[in-house]
Amino acid sequence: MARMILLAGTISGFLSIILKSMSAHAFNEILTAELLTTLKTAIDFQLIHSLVLILIALLIMQKPNIKTFSLAGWAIFVGMLSFSGSLYIKVFADIGSFGLITPTGGLVILFGWACLIVGAWNLNHGISYDR
Repeated sequence: MARMILLAGTISGFLSIILKSMSAHAFNEILTAELLTTLKTAIDFQLIHSLVLILIALLIMQKPNIKTFSLAGWAIFVGMLSFSGSLYIKVFADIGSFGLITPTGGLVILFGWACLIVGAWNLNHGISYDR
């Protein structure tokens, strides 16, 4: 579990750095200011949550009995894919709206953060869910 979340975070971080670099150079000349802003939002969310995934993987390695850490990792990964992915499609495929995909991705990310809160609470109170 931790290995998969760690791989997801590191690969995602790698790709977000490539996109960040390209947005400052190549995409700067072909996208409108509005689309560049949307692209920046997608990249920022991806990069931040890539780092969060790496930290979650380390938490899982240290405290594998706290299952909410694993749930947080998968929720943040899926939410990040939905949120940033839908914005990338908007920017690069010129598809204006994906309806509820972007905000739903944001909600899934928030759910992941809530799972981290529960995991941190359980860590501080010695609660273990290893059943």
